[in-house]
Amino acid sequence: MTPARLDVAWNVAASACGAGQRFASAVLRFEAEWRESVPEARCRATLDRAGNVSPVQLPDPVSVHVSGSAAWVHLELRAGPDVLLRASFERGKLAYCTSTLPGLAGLAGGTYDPPTAILELYRLAAA
Repeated sequence: MTPARLDVAWNVAASACGAGQRFASAVLRFEAEWRESVPEARCRATLDRAGNVSPVQLPDPVSVHVSGSAAWVHLELRAGPDVLLRASFERGKLAYCTSTLPGLAGLAGGTYDPPTAILELYRLAAA
């Protein structure tokens, strides 16, 4: 079975990126992939500052919890007892997202655009 995949990106204003920077913004990107049979995700996060891409240190392991109904999918990614990311998708569109990722990337406060996200969940349908 094809793995499920989550890709989330935040645009970050320069004020959150640190004083003295010569760029106007940065992009924080988080990617996770897992199989339904193994609710542990392989995760990766990067911070792109005007082409200077640096990895963000993530806790390991990360567990994935997926729930929902016909119209909604709710995701929670945890590192032990700590919530790394919580998101809800309505009919495939990101409706809600909170995360500790900006803090893990060293972005103390600041202005963030609402994140954009792609969620790919694959389930076999009965014929």
